[in-house]
Amino acid sequence: MFLREAWMLEKREHSRVKVAWPVFAETNRKLLSGEAINISPGGVFILTQEPLKLGEIFELTVSVPFRDSPVMAIVEAVRSQTIRSAVNFMFHGMGIQFIVLSDGDRESMSVFVSDKLKSNVISFKHTSSRNLL
Repeated sequence: MFLREAWMLEKREHSRVKVAWPVFAETNRKLLSGEAINISPGGVFILTQEPLKLGEIFELTVSVPFRDSPVMAIVEAVRSQTIRSAVNFMFHGMGIQFIVLSDGDRESMSVFVSDKLKSNVISFKHTSSRNLL
């Protein structure tokens, strides 16, 4: 791990989990669709075909599969990077921080992230080789 990546990990206040959820960003300039690829109670990382301006504040709608209604928030673009796919297609990845998010939506995200992290825990208990066959 590079020093810069380690520093960025240390700055994160919330744990993140991988997702693949549709998102819609409504700015004063345009309406964008994209995909959330990781989420935490404090923010989300999204991929879109067009970049957003750093510091831009906008409305974000996240379609969450386990809910009847989407999560809607006022957010800020705090990080941006361009990602090139294997077939030379460009995506714009953006770190998005929740500014205004209802207490219920934040709690829902916290529970989802916590449950997902618990389910991904690997047990390192000793297992005899007989049990592995």
